[in-house]
Amino acid sequence: MSSVWEDNPPADESAIRRLAVSADFELPDAYLQLLRETNGTRGPVALGQGLIHIYSTDELDGGLSSAIALDGFFVFGTDGAGTAFAIRMGMMDVVMVTTTAIITVVAPGFEEFRVLLERA
Repeated sequence: MSSVWEDNPPADESAIRRLAVSADFELPDAYLQLLRETNGTRGPVALGQGLIHIYSTDELDGGLSSAIALDGFFVFGTDGAGTAFAIRMGMMDVVMVTTTAIITVVAPGFEEFRVLLERA
């Protein structure tokens, strides 16, 4: 992993299972794999403000996701400046959603989104 990333230790399988059960759809394998590598992280992304905070399973289980819930979307991160990163349920693409509800597709799936994370 690149030293510019602020990685948490990997999520344990029980936390990943709880998150998967609580989701309203089947979470992408590439997202679950990221949680197995780092249970939440902060670092550069080739989009928007250039930074991303990907939530840990604890942040999502702790109600943070419900505070920023968007119908039909699974919010997994933020740029810290009012834009959410989410997986659109059904289509499974990754989008950025602004506070003014502008939705921008940034990747056709989570696997392609991981390329944008600039992790070495």
